[in-house]
Parts: sequence; C-alpha cells; structure tokens
Amino acid sequence: MNKYIYCIVFISILNLTAVIGTWTDDYYWKDYDGTVPKDALSGGIDERGRPIYLAQTLFEDKLIPGKVFADENYMHFGWFDEKKSTQNIKILCTQNPNNFEWISTRLNDITRLTGKLVVIGGFQSGHITYIGRISSNRETNVGKVICNEKDCQGLYVTKDGREIHHTNVDLEVLSYRSDLAVSNANCINYDR
Repeated sequence: MNKYIYCIVFISILNLTAVIGTWTDDYYWKDYDGTVPKDALSGGIDERGRPIYLAQTLFEDKLIPGKVFADENYMHFGWFDEKKSTQNIKILCTQNPNNFEWISTRLNDITRLTGKLVVIGGFQSGHITYIGRISSNRETNVGKVICNEKDCQGLYVTKDGREIHHTNVDLEVLSYRSDLAVSNANCINYDR
C-alpha cells in the first residue's frame, strides 16, 4: 500500500513541477546586481544614446521608481534631489517587451484613463506611483508619476544631479496591453 501512495505522490509532484515550470509572469522585477539583465525593459534613451532601464529601490519606507544605465552599477532616483543607490534595487524585465505601451496623456488625465492597465512602479503611503517619461533635447527620460485617486502631483525625473518636477506637460505613462490581461468578462459566472 505504501508503494502505491509513494507512486501517486511522486507522479503528482512531477505533474506539479511540469505545470509550474511552464508558467511564467509576463513581467517581473529582478534583483539588480550592477549588470543589466538581457530581458530588462528599456524605457528611454539619454542624450548620449544610452538606453535607460526601468528600476525601483527601497528608500526609507518608500518603493521609488527610477533608472539604470548599463555602464553604471547604481540606480538614479529622485527624492528632493537626485539620489543614487547600489542596494535594494530591482529592474523591470519581460520576455515580451511588445506587451507594453507608452500612453501619451496629460498629467491630470492619468487617473481618468479607462481600459488601460497603467503599470504601478512603486509605493508611497497615500499615493499611487506610476512610471512616466518625457522627451526633450534628444532624450527620453524616465521617472515617477505621483498621483492620488483624483489627480497627479507631477512627473519627477532626474538629470545632472537634481530632481526635475514637471507639472503642466504632455507625457507618457507605461501600461501593460489591456487586451492581454484577464478581464471579468472571461471569468465563469457561478450565479447563473
């Protein structure tokens, strides 16, 4: 009898391993050790032509999005000025970069976007933190967009050692393609 139970448990574990081994998230935050992974998602380009990768760091009690360059081993992020971190960094990665899109919008229209899955890039108590970008002077710079439920305070990017706060601008926010996401319309309704 024990032999049969052992065999059933073993086969169940094999089946579970096969299922888990083939399942993957479409995007994920990987630990950053100073080397940009091959599956890192680029969100912009600086004036020197370097790709800007999307990252986040734990700073004080906040999870703050920022940027990483492949030729540097630290992350740039804004907190009243430009800060650099070499610890507690994650970098946004995906096997399917085409499943993301940058939505052109105005700052205070972000909270009114419908039918879009705007990517949350961090956490700050009482606020929603998205990933945004702005283009100017041959550069597409990425940073954080701080919002509450009704409006947004601004897009914050770093450059040349300082944090720049953009308020009345056209910008882009990162979103995951909503046509790929699970919707309630595709769920089984048990109330029938």
